Amino acid sequence: MTAQAPEVRIPDVHAQQRPAGAEYFTKYPGRFIAIHLQDVDQQAPATTNQHDSPVTLVPVGKGSIDWTKTFTAARIGGVEHIFVDQRMEFMRESVAFLKALKA
Repeated sequence: MTAQAPEVRIPDVHAQQRPAGAEYFTKYPGRFIAIHLQDVDQQAPATTNQHDSPVTLVPVGKGSIDWTKTFTAARIGGVEHIFVDQRMEFMRESVAFLKALKA
């Protein structure tokens, strides 16, 4: 019998996602190798981003996502790699937040 390769999925984690990131990871434990992070401000007026999604993107840690809950669930999901892909002006704040969260 040949072992079946695990399903590889790299979800975007943002507040508009349904189910939300944390619930997704706990619903499908051990099935993820990486996540792609974005943060949004659900209180701000919606604008259309590069994906034609009506949200206001902000630096990671400045928006509406509970990152402690998300990363706790991501461990259950099997996540080993984190990707932050956003506007350059957001990167410095995002990296500082993630480093402080890790500490």
